[in-house]
Amino acid sequence: MVLSHKIKLAQSGFDMELFARLDNLTDTFVEPQLGLPSAGRSFKLGLKAVF
Repeated sequence: MVLSHKIKLAQSGFDMELFARLDNLTDTFVEPQLGLPSAGRSFKLGLKAVF
């Protein structure tokens, strides 16, 4: 699941994006496989800005 909100200021050409990402929120069945990361949930929060 990814939640994101973009802010754009037209006069200055400034773009900003605030995002939150949550992986494997509702996965209940996990089958370990060679070469894949282990089961688990991960959360990322970030800010991306372009000037």
